[in-house]
Amino acid sequence: MFHYNKLKVLLCCMLCIAPSTLYAAGVTLPSCSVSSIPLNFGIYWGNAPLNSQTRITTKCTIPTTTRVQMNKGLNSVNFITRKMAAGQNTINYNLYTNAAHSRVWGDGTSGTFTLTGNLLTVYASIPTGQVVKAGTYNDTVVVTIIW
Repeated sequence: MFHYNKLKVLLCCMLCIAPSTLYAAGVTLPSCSVSSIPLNFGIYWGNAPLNSQTRITTKCTIPTTTRVQMNKGLNSVNFITRKMAAGQNTINYNLYTNAAHSRVWGDGTSGTFTLTGNLLTVYASIPTGQVVKAGTYNDTVVVTIIW
């Protein structure tokens, strides 16, 4: 029989700001930035998956298409399972490009996907059945935009 602990989880995304406007051969190249609201899961009880979502916004000085990538986070060695940590304790979670949680958001390698756009939804899920100590669990995921 599982004993489920009350758990407060907060995922914060660190954002990368692209370089300022560059000039090459008299042509102004776009300068872009990315922003997001931190992703907050709330309280995890362990008896059901805990899902959440947030949005990423990219803005460029000249209209352009941006591709958005994410790294594995500070506590993970692969994209298969990202981890949030509270001291030495961890909890598994992942970030997805779709609401069905079938396409892991990454850097386009190891079976992960990226998205193109200027207003993107990040879908997140903590799988069911994890027994972890109570605490505030965090991870930092670097968001990179390519244009």
